[in-house]
Amino acid sequence: MKARSYPVVLSLALVLLAPISLRAADAADSTHTFLNPDDPALAEIRLLGERTIDHAGSTLVREVQRVLATQAPAMAVGLLHLKDYKLPVAAPGQPVLIAIKRTSLRLRSPANSPDSPELAALERIERQLENGDGVPKLLIQRVALPGLPLEWRVYRPLGVMKQCLDCHGPKDELAPGVADALRVMFPADQAVNYKTGQWRGVLRVSILEPKKKP
Repeated sequence: MKARSYPVVLSLALVLLAPISLRAADAADSTHTFLNPDDPALAEIRLLGERTIDHAGSTLVREVQRVLATQAPAMAVGLLHLKDYKLPVAAPGQPVLIAIKRTSLRLRSPANSPDSPELAALERIERQLENGDGVPKLLIQRVALPGLPLEWRVYRPLGVMKQCLDCHGPKDELAPGVADALRVMFPADQAVNYKTGQWRGVLRVSILEPKKKP
């Protein structure tokens, strides 16, 4: 893959975002379809997805700033997360947010490994980059899981900011102690050797349509 950069839509610096979900299912047996984000029929789903991503991103950035104000990057590697992040409660008759997750083709934490639909989204973006095409601001996907209601996923690509490089930059330029911390906490880490502006992965939210009244 070419080391190509693109306008950063959202950057989450050093954050380790564990999946937050209200529904457990094996996505290996899922089927998925990419949809046009500009389809008026998806306006409600898109709005909820974008608002949730914006809010989660702001929360993550604030946590990074708070932790790094008192901790060195080497100590912060294992502290940054959103384990206490609460999914918004849907109003009656409104779409329901059921999950939020960050994932990548180059993982730090195995907990963020992509499932089948997520892998398709990541590979779609990677192909666009390799072809020299622009990366869209977001992707929308319809996912069918056996025995469960249809799920809509909204993805936003993530880029690397300069301040991310202390923990995600070239191995020989990481902040003091970070390499040692990564070897202990994430021995299979692949999330290094990035450059500013480079594509990092995606943040996605999963949404269910409201139940129709009988």
